[in-house]
Amino acid sequence: MVLIGLLIYVIRLSAYTLLTSDTLWLLLLIELFQGFTYSLLQCSLVAIPSIIFPDSMQATGQGLMSTVRFGIGPVVFLSLGGFIMEFYGGKWLYRSIAMFSTVVLVIFYFLFNEKKFMTNEKRQLTITTL
Repeated sequence: MVLIGLLIYVIRLSAYTLLTSDTLWLLLLIELFQGFTYSLLQCSLVAIPSIIFPDSMQATGQGLMSTVRFGIGPVVFLSLGGFIMEFYGGKWLYRSIAMFSTVVLVIFYFLFNEKKFMTNEKRQLTITTL
């Protein structure tokens, strides 16, 4: 799920940078994908700590993910985003986020591919109970 969500996110961010004043109406079509990216990434961010952390540390894993997602992440990326926006403009802000998300997509692909998940007994239980 996280790979699909990140891929759609990268496509969406890249599409923003290609818009001109003549094609601005396409923004409505691009925004339709926002719901998909948000829901896929939110579901994945809850599921990933439950796979990585042992049963005795599930609450710690969820807390750590929430700290990064809603605490440290916004502080760092809003600061960097403001810098990029001020000196390079909005187009490069979205392009840099798309490039960073592509790097994260590749990392997730190699670290958390489906073959690895399917060999995990806990993952099989999670899949069958959904």
